[in-house]
Amino acid sequence: MLMAVMFVFTGCEKEDPVIKNPESSNLFLGLDVSSMQEHEILAHFRNYDFSNLESNYDDVRVISSSSDDLSNKPRISTRASCQAAGRLRKLSGTATGYSVLVLENGTSPIAFLNFTGNPSQILYYSIDDTKSYDFVIGVSSGGGSSEDFSFNVVRPSGGATSYWFYGIDATSGEFGEITDIDYFVCP
Repeated sequence: MLMAVMFVFTGCEKEDPVIKNPESSNLFLGLDVSSMQEHEILAHFRNYDFSNLESNYDDVRVISSSSDDLSNKPRISTRASCQAAGRLRKLSGTATGYSVLVLENGTSPIAFLNFTGNPSQILYYSIDDTKSYDFVIGVSSGGGSSEDFSFNVVRPSGGATSYWFYGIDATSGEFGEITDIDYFVCP
């Protein structure tokens, strides 16, 4: 397990990092998700230019709860669809709601998940194991200048990878981003 953790820490620092810096943006700022249906929210983001979401975010911790995504075996794409899940845990701050936008292949919004920050809340979304996914995570209600939270990407196998975000400034619209997750394998 220690080797898997070391691989995750050192692997993310080489070339193109998985975690990117939160940026000031109006991505979630001013978006009243409580009065919108998911299809309306996804339509809102369909015309958003996601190419602006780039830079390095240094204050993130990444831990995998299993080594099935860190294996050296070649991954076989089954061209299957299945359910994956997300879980968000509030660590500190004043936020009362969080939003996660799931993007397929970095550009197509496929799901919008609303979390309370309670770690027992698990929300599901459909994935295709031949594609990669990005997750844009922001505070949707409440929130101050220093919000800390973790987000778990839960694979269909039950294994999960956790991403911890520290010091997100919700008052200026900062958000966290996880990119190029392609280790989903549908049963």
